[in-house]
Amino acid sequence: MPQFHLIRHAQSANNVIHQKLSFEYQQDRGKIRPIEARMRHHDPALSACGYKQAENLKNTLPTLIDEHSLIICSPMKRALETLIPSLATCRQKGATIICHGLIYELGGCYHMQNTFPGITKDELLLHFDSCVSVPEAGWYANHQHRETKEELGIRLLSVATWLTKKMQENQYRNIVLITHGAFMARLLRHIVQMPHDIWISHANTGITSFLWDKKDGMLLRNINNTQHIPTELRTGDSLQDGWWPAVSKRDFVIHTLHHLEKDHQVLFQEIQNILGAQKTAIKITPKHICIAAFWGWKLTGFVIVNTMRNEHSAIFATQETNNTHTSLLQTALRTHLPTITHAAPIVYTNI
Repeated sequence: MPQFHLIRHAQSANNVIHQKLSFEYQQDRGKIRPIEARMRHHDPALSACGYKQAENLKNTLPTLIDEHSLIICSPMKRALETLIPSLATCRQKGATIICHGLIYELGGCYHMQNTFPGITKDELLLHFDSCVSVPEAGWYANHQHRETKEELGIRLLSVATWLTKKMQENQYRNIVLITHGAFMARLLRHIVQMPHDIWISHANTGITSFLWDKKDGMLLRNINNTQHIPTELRTGDSLQDGWWPAVSKRDFVIHTLHHLEKDHQVLFQEIQNILGAQKTAIKITPKHICIAAFWGWKLTGFVIVNTMRNEHSAIFATQETNNTHTSLLQTALRTHLPTITHAAPIVYTNI
């Protein structure tokens, strides 16, 4: 019966973005989500702190393995970069090191509504003995959309079945997975059939270890072990890192955003595309503010305001935006232009 070690990747550039926004918006997940969705990278590298964490992990990871060990790494760049400093020592100890194309983070390789193929199989084979479930063109090349909850459930079952088979082969004494916080939590919940509202958070490079046998069950030896991480390098498992509340829900939120072109470039381009499609000429300058409404991460409505000239555009909204949401946009507009006497016209568009 092998011992399993689940290791979360070191801090990524996306993790830093979340920390910054969490501080700015006082951990309000509804406010954070639409801004973060536009700032994140589809397959980020490690942060400066993350590279230090990966260097630190190379002192611990080799102690978990021997020549009868299997190391399985996610195909995402942040997981690969977490493993790279430890590769030489792990190979010297005789471990088998592979990439599994299905242990990526929830959602896949995406930004907003766009997907990306990810690192190619040939590029991954420069670091690994072999690859499992990785298409030639990239580990996410066969996907045309962000992963759904239903697809995630199928993937979890596939990974758990594959791990069970490896366990039953009785070839390895230790099996190490270098993967991702949300995926680790859901994989553990899947294995032990925990309710969906129980969440297990992991620090960057935190380790959860357990014995797992199909017949005898699971013995959790430790959860989120961080003893190997210096205090100044510990990140990723605080409330500010987005692990609470445990059940994520979509919220309707309104943002008042300044310096749209400079500070919110992706949203600026979204709005420019909408205005162009409506043949509406509005030159958005640093003097303008944008009052934007979001449902989850999706833009559902906006109005452009020039408070210095007491001017505003129409409210642009999706067909799905209900009257309550447009009323809230009207109220937000009157907050910035209290002297206006008429409601702003509403233009429905395909945002």
